[in-house]
Amino acid sequence: MSVVEWRGVNVPESRTIRGGADGRRVPGAEPATARPRSLPQESLPPNTPVASAPLLTACLHARRATAILVTVPDPNDQHLMRRAIELARASVRAGGGPFGCVIARDGRTIAEGHNRVTLANDPTAHAEIVAIRAACAKLGTFQLDRCTVYASCEPCPMCLGAIYWARAQRLVFACTRTDAASIGFDDDRIYRELERATAARELQTETLLRDEGLEAFRDWSSTPDRREY
Repeated sequence: MSVVEWRGVNVPESRTIRGGADGRRVPGAEPATARPRSLPQESLPPNTPVASAPLLTACLHARRATAILVTVPDPNDQHLMRRAIELARASVRAGGGPFGCVIARDGRTIAEGHNRVTLANDPTAHAEIVAIRAACAKLGTFQLDRCTVYASCEPCPMCLGAIYWARAQRLVFACTRTDAASIGFDDDRIYRELERATAARELQTETLLRDEGLEAFRDWSSTPDRREY
């Protein structure tokens, strides 16, 4: 989403303000020099309609517009997130972990997943990983461009890395990693571990035979028809 700059305020273009909070003209609150084509160069007239998406309420203080951003969720986002939450609850009833995930493109579901760690004896079978694998298999590709990942909880570092590797366009989650930590999951602890120096982490980590390991990288670099990812 492009951004319109007001003095000291970043405003999503999809909800640019065209007048004061009460519909009257905003004195002294002309847009900054860099503005999208949709905004006029002159002072904005009163009661000009605003577009949809996040709601912006303008407050006037000493002839300067400040802003309060209030998120108005897209109904389809809400629908898909509720489906992810439904998958999480169904997973609990089936004996799995309380996590669900939906992957959609252009508002349409491509794949779903729920946590299968204990069901499959697979520590990598998190809801997001399960959904990413299913989505990639369905699309016949290893990249999820233009896709949104809806997760019932903020992804753990492994899943977040997978979402980045899959090149998803957007991530939306419900519960936070702090919420997950409150019921005994390690997401937040692992995030904190990654912030520490390698030698200071709980997991004993060593480097060994780096020069020999680099041979595989040289092989890759010298392969002309390699498939980049």
